[in-house]
Amino acid sequence: MKKRPPPTSETSALDSRKFSTDNPRHLRAIHALDTRPMPREHLDSAAGVATAPSLLQNCAAVASKSHASE
Repeated sequence: MKKRPPPTSETSALDSRKFSTDNPRHLRAIHALDTRPMPREHLDSAAGVATAPSLLQNCAAVASKSHASE
């Protein structure tokens, strides 16, 4: 049986990003893209939107606002 490696004190680039949203569409899109890359049409369906590029643009704007406020 393999043992889990001990935790390190280093944080990854993903862990160091502080981004949060309560928008369920953002959360569904982030989860879908975190799982695997997908074409735009599949992301539309996974996030429950008609235009995923618009959603991602909005998501990026929210992320940049949260970084600017730090």
